[in-house]
Amino acid sequence: MSMRDIEQHDVRQDARRTLVRMIIVPVLLVLAALYLADRLYDPAQFRITAIEVRGHFHRVDAAQVKAAVENGLRGNYFSVDLADVAKNAESLAWVFRASVRRQWPGLLAVDVVEVQPVAQWGTGHWVHIGGAIVARDDADKVAELRHALPSNLLGDLPQLSAPDAHQAAVWAAYQRWSKLFADLDLRIDEMHLDARGLWRLRVSPGAVEVIVARENAQARIAQFIGALRHPQMADFSKMRSVDLRHPNGFAVGWKGAPPKSPKSPKSSPTPSLAGH
Repeated sequence: MSMRDIEQHDVRQDARRTLVRMIIVPVLLVLAALYLADRLYDPAQFRITAIEVRGHFHRVDAAQVKAAVENGLRGNYFSVDLADVAKNAESLAWVFRASVRRQWPGLLAVDVVEVQPVAQWGTGHWVHIGGAIVARDDADKVAELRHALPSNLLGDLPQLSAPDAHQAAVWAAYQRWSKLFADLDLRIDEMHLDARGLWRLRVSPGAVEVIVARENAQARIAQFIGALRHPQMADFSKMRSVDLRHPNGFAVGWKGAPPKSPKSPKSSPTPSLAGH
């Protein structure tokens, strides 16, 4: 056999070895991955050994959350669906949000935020402290919340409503305007924005209806609050309604006879208002 034949033979041998490696190595890697996945996702392996529930609890307790999580638990430490675990916790009426994470070697940590209702929204829904509408699509959860709320708390919650596209705007306006009224010891009991853009507020004491157009509403409310601070302004609780849509003042409807307009010094003019 010549040197050339030997060289060609060696080249063929190297090519066969390379081909074998190209076939066998990937196959071995796939088999190893399958074996590892089978071990990792085998329910008998890497079991969840503990569930730890964390949060500040007032109307639900950690034991209830843990039971809800355990009842729907599927899989082991690696295969369990964390989103499903969170949904199981959030199925409880007073759980607003749950987040779940793994903690080696076998712990599931569940962090819970309770529903903290700060207002009623529409018919049978709640505004959470962050402004989110709670349980709009879950009638059973809404009913359970309403049944569980203390009657005194239910009566103290303001009633808000608006078309769906304006939910955030109404909550933001309520936060701003309620502070303005609170400076005068007044409280917004109801606040509604209709499809035409008209605001209707019910303010206590006196259950006075306040109407304002959507355009320049903030400025109109601030102007009205400023007028109420005037020392010669009539008692707010004697008003029946206030219409802030007038360009140069506001119109007041009275529960009884309109009070007589006092004569005021030129240096201290009274706010412009019309009585009816």
